[in-house]
Amino acid sequence: MKVLVDNELPPALARLLSELDLDCHHVQELGMDSWTDRQIWRHAVAEGFVLVSKDSDFVDLAKSSDDQVSVVWVRFGNCRTKELLASFRTLWPEITKRIEAGETVIELL
Repeated sequence: MKVLVDNELPPALARLLSELDLDCHHVQELGMDSWTDRQIWRHAVAEGFVLVSKDSDFVDLAKSSDDQVSVVWVRFGNCRTKELLASFRTLWPEITKRIEAGETVIELL
């Protein structure tokens, strides 16, 4: 699975997901940190990425588009990176199942 982590989330999340044997990148790592949401969306569509973001714009795009991109919408309140990573480590197996089942928006509260 290919995963792209958006700007509002730390690069450490991309590193954690890479450790879980995912092909995961942070937008900063790819030089995309100044790209618009639509540019990032088009890249995710073209390259087959799952998007992980706190940005509701990607949710809107997923709901209004015929493109087959899953969005993991992080709705946790502000938390420390350590807590965010622990949550993802715990939740990722379930997130994977939901993506594989074809869900386009996976909301994490």
